[in-house]
Amino acid sequence: MLYRLLGEANASPRLMIGVARGRGTVAGHAWVLVDGRPVGDSDDVIQKYEVMTGFEADGRITSVAS
Repeated sequence: MLYRLLGEANASPRLMIGVARGRGTVAGHAWVLVDGRPVGDSDDVIQKYEVMTGFEADGRITSVAS
């Protein structure tokens, strides 16, 4: 929802999707970036996740560097 609202406000958000693997578990998380900074999440939280994919404000898949 935040991604869509920020897109409508022309904030150029990026929706990122990642996973974190633990001992016998996998956790997923999605977060929104504006100007390369997370909105509503701290850097500490998102650093736990390996980015799998992301979407630009116009819906195109964003390039994610490994």
